[in-house]
Amino acid sequence: MTLFFSDEHEQLRKMVQDLSVEKIAPISSSLDQDGAIQKEVFNLLSQQGLMGLMLPPVFEGAGADTYSFLITMESVGRACPSTSFLYNTHLAASLAILAFGSPSQKEKYLKTLAKGESIIGLAGTESGGGSNPLAIQTTAKLNGDSYLLNGTKTFISGAGFANLYLVLAKTENESGQAGLSMFLVEKDTPGFTFGKLEDKLGLRALPTGDLIFDNCQIPADALLGPIGGGQLVMGAVGGLAALGAGAIALGLAQSALDETRSYLRERTVADKKLSEIGAVQLRFADMLIELEAARSLLYKAAYDRENSKPGPIPAVFQAKINTTEKALKIIDTAMQLHGMYGYSKEFTLERLYRDARALTIHFGNNDVMRSVLSSVVLGV
Repeated sequence: MTLFFSDEHEQLRKMVQDLSVEKIAPISSSLDQDGAIQKEVFNLLSQQGLMGLMLPPVFEGAGADTYSFLITMESVGRACPSTSFLYNTHLAASLAILAFGSPSQKEKYLKTLAKGESIIGLAGTESGGGSNPLAIQTTAKLNGDSYLLNGTKTFISGAGFANLYLVLAKTENESGQAGLSMFLVEKDTPGFTFGKLEDKLGLRALPTGDLIFDNCQIPADALLGPIGGGQLVMGAVGGLAALGAGAIALGLAQSALDETRSYLRERTVADKKLSEIGAVQLRFADMLIELEAARSLLYKAAYDRENSKPGPIPAVFQAKINTTEKALKIIDTAMQLHGMYGYSKEFTLERLYRDARALTIHFGNNDVMRSVLSSVVLGV
């Protein structure tokens, strides 16, 4: 993939890898065990200017491109998957404000987001909606110079931890036409509370739970983008976040491959290193091939995004589906080659598997993406 990389990309890769290996990874395991995310990880990202990675310098951002985004997400995802989930959303949602926000919204929020003084989450999912935005029941009704927000969001990453949320709700325009709109809602707004947190298989350090809006009054200028334009905003966030999910998956798969390489070279069975056994070599070769193939498809999608190629949905969806599922397969193979050690909590593979499993569901359910992808390509 060096075709896309400049010296600046390689410098960024080294900086983020060093940060991830030396400072983030050592605390990641304890975060998983404690089941709670810590501001410390985001502070580390802020100190390196990474919280505003893709925002322009005028808003205190680094002005980085899509390749830089993937490089960063892979390294951070490898070190702490739980942090990377919310970090991925934060970067994508920040760009949505840049793209759709009013001048006052940009001035109010983007600099604090870029400096890590505020963290933004995305609230689209509901218990009856899932991947279907048209089933959303949360409403935002215009009441003078404000909106009254009512409803409940579920499975929201960063629930209670993020300071700001993009909230998708049903609205009506001046002519009474129904639609979906996106709103910027601050954490301490009256009428906005948090419900239960989910007890999850993986991503133990990522708070995931309910957002409850009970006559939550927000100013009219909290509307992000046009009335009825919520799906456009959601698409902008989701497209980049789907690529980020693929990059996180690469990080987890790369970690599993590296651990397996070391293990096969060291482990002896019947007076032979595992690395010398033909059947083991074949399995390991498949891991190598699948990882590099997934990486190539992901960066092809990034290339299309950078060069404004038509048809972004097929490229992004193909890359996200392929990368997240190949990562699971690679990690599963790594566990098999480790035997019971791969299943033991003394090794990191079981945690990699638990965390990677969520990536086929979050940032776009892979089966739903398959359906949309087929419809777009087939023209039905």
